[in-house]
Amino acid sequence: MIAFIKNYDLQSPDELRLKFLSKPGLSPEEKEFYSNAILQIECRQKFGRKLRNFLSGHPDFIFSSSLSGEQASHERVAAYHASLAAGCTSLVDMTAGLGIDFITLASAISPGKGTDCMAVEMNPATAETLKANLALCGLPEAEVVNGDSLAAVRSLRPDSGRLIFADPARRGSQDSRIYDPRQCSPDVVGAWDELLSKCGLLLVKNSPMLDLKQALRLFPHTEYIHVVGVRNECKEVLIEARAGAEFKGVKCVDFRAGGAAQTIFISASDFLGDNNGNRADTLMTSDERSLKERLDKGMDLYLYEPNTSLMKTQCWQAPMNLFAKGSVEKLSPNSHIYVSPEHIDNFPGRVLHVDGIIGRRQIKRLKGGRYNIVTRNYPIKADALFQKIKVSPDAEKFIYGATVGVNETPILISGTLVNY
Repeated sequence: MIAFIKNYDLQSPDELRLKFLSKPGLSPEEKEFYSNAILQIECRQKFGRKLRNFLSGHPDFIFSSSLSGEQASHERVAAYHASLAAGCTSLVDMTAGLGIDFITLASAISPGKGTDCMAVEMNPATAETLKANLALCGLPEAEVVNGDSLAAVRSLRPDSGRLIFADPARRGSQDSRIYDPRQCSPDVVGAWDELLSKCGLLLVKNSPMLDLKQALRLFPHTEYIHVVGVRNECKEVLIEARAGAEFKGVKCVDFRAGGAAQTIFISASDFLGDNNGNRADTLMTSDERSLKERLDKGMDLYLYEPNTSLMKTQCWQAPMNLFAKGSVEKLSPNSHIYVSPEHIDNFPGRVLHVDGIIGRRQIKRLKGGRYNIVTRNYPIKADALFQKIKVSPDAEKFIYGATVGVNETPILISGTLVNY
């Protein structure tokens, strides 16, 4: 099969199915071979980007289905999960699926063996594929259980060195999306105290749509909430909990294009406090006239938009704290975009050098140009503005539609990407 995959890895899976599966007189074994081999090609094409290094290190890895690839963690996110497992000596993955998280965690906890590492998977075919993959990935002693994960955990003795990991299924009937953890499968919320009693560390992956304050209510003894993103796309809200733990804060993590993780920590007091300066209307805002005056004088001006992981916290003061005091202004109370004469290299988000403010008469001159369009708290959406201005996408040039000042006046700002 590996030879077949290498020979046809760049070809269209649909064309391959037409070419090989439509052959007359195929035996059942031949049909199964071609179907599985083409599935592997299709999955490598679809998920090769998010699993590039993983697949490079495990070239014989087998995908059980395209769905399992879609539901699998990004390899960088899986590695981040493993970074939290320091000190753990055993592992139970309640929702193993394709096994990216389990293999990454088990390789960190029991490198080269997988001793005392158990993966639980409800689907029999997926469980069988996982068994084969564990041998291919150097974890011959890891155990795969095909069955109910809550029953499997309940059969275990308490172990303070154990890590329990869960990524409950967030799909309902007719493939509908589920955002409430209480409706996911397995129901870890209903079994929360019991799960905590069986381990020293409990990690639960949730939808990126989960409200963080609700998460604290649903998951008692959460020590940290991790909001994890890849290239400014929020991937998950991860709960890190221990029996008897008190909440310490939120870690906002974003893996940038270069591969490095950028982490911003927001303490529990800043996240939960009523008087922490997080209210939008307490922040100093700019105005269109002062922005134009600065630009007319040739002054540098930078626009900052926090990444999705940081925005998820709704701690609007947090980005301001990264700047020197008094050097930054919020564009408007509800835009959550910032401007400053200073350039901050490690800002957690997109940074633009402001080129100018676009007046109504200047819009027609942009026609045919190359710009990315972003709108934040603007009267029309980005797609509509894109069609109105009639420009083409660009990698570095941006037009931001936002509002400025306490009166929330609509404004168009052009800029050049500095970093992200």
